Amino acid sequence: MRKSIFILAIIIFSYSCQNYNYEGRGNDVPTAGTIKVGFEHGDSLMVVQWIDIFEMMYPKAHIIPQFGNYNELVDLWIKDSLQGVFIHKNFNQEELNWLKQKKNATVNKIPLGKTSSAFVTQKSTSIDSLTLWDVGRLLNGKSTQGIEEFYYTGRGASDYQNVDTILTNQEIVKSSLENKEGEKIKVTNCINDDSCLRRLEKSKSPTIAMVSLNSIADSKDPIAIEHLKKLKVLKIENKSNEFHLPFQSQISAEQYPFIQTLYSYESQGYSGLIKGFVLYTNTQSGQALLQKSGLFPMNSAGRKIQIDIE
Repeated sequence: MRKSIFILAIIIFSYSCQNYNYEGRGNDVPTAGTIKVGFEHGDSLMVVQWIDIFEMMYPKAHIIPQFGNYNELVDLWIKDSLQGVFIHKNFNQEELNWLKQKKNATVNKIPLGKTSSAFVTQKSTSIDSLTLWDVGRLLNGKSTQGIEEFYYTGRGASDYQNVDTILTNQEIVKSSLENKEGEKIKVTNCINDDSCLRRLEKSKSPTIAMVSLNSIADSKDPIAIEHLKKLKVLKIENKSNEFHLPFQSQISAEQYPFIQTLYSYESQGYSGLIKGFVLYTNTQSGQALLQKSGLFPMNSAGRKIQIDIE
């Protein structure tokens, strides 16, 4: 009898020592635990909805978002301050190998959808479109079409880097600076897209802001709806000299010039919560929300993906 009681006490003690809250490093599972994940500022309206739905589906799961530009987020991820990042950056194989060495783990990259940089102005301006030359001027603080101010989220943001790379490859930046005509304009580095848009709405001068698509394209989000009531989105010239808006159809057809792909990156060496969240964002539900948010889903019906576990 005493032996049976002793064995039972050991069993109870062992179970009591197990972490049923899934808290702490390495204790999370695909549907439970607490992790910190990095996201770009421009995707925040969509990300908050992703997290809300995922946590509603799995009440024991807690995703803490960290918003920033992709340079900041990758640095935090390498330092293990984040369990994964969702950024507009396509690391090549050489970069992935370097990340693998830094993280000492397999790096999983999953393309989730396509987004873009968008250019907006006040409804009161007469401007409806920008040439690539115009965009090159703005990025370098030069006047064009009577614009006096330019707002953006900084040179470290993916919107700036993507647009600058495309213009540089087409030698647009160089040609836009050859013409010295026009005064310098006021360039303001905003903390995030929402700040850029609010400052633009209050500006009394002809102003343009460059923001990420999600901040203005979600037709169901009250914040995006309120911004679009006061602002207008500009058509942008592509390399074929056609002008297009950053609509899903024109992103799908690759007619809009400044398209970016949203990727998830994680290196968790076990089947934990970050893997569960990544899988959710690629399900039919996750992709439908991405589409509703104004981005173009990579696979609207969801698709099978493989995530390596070491």
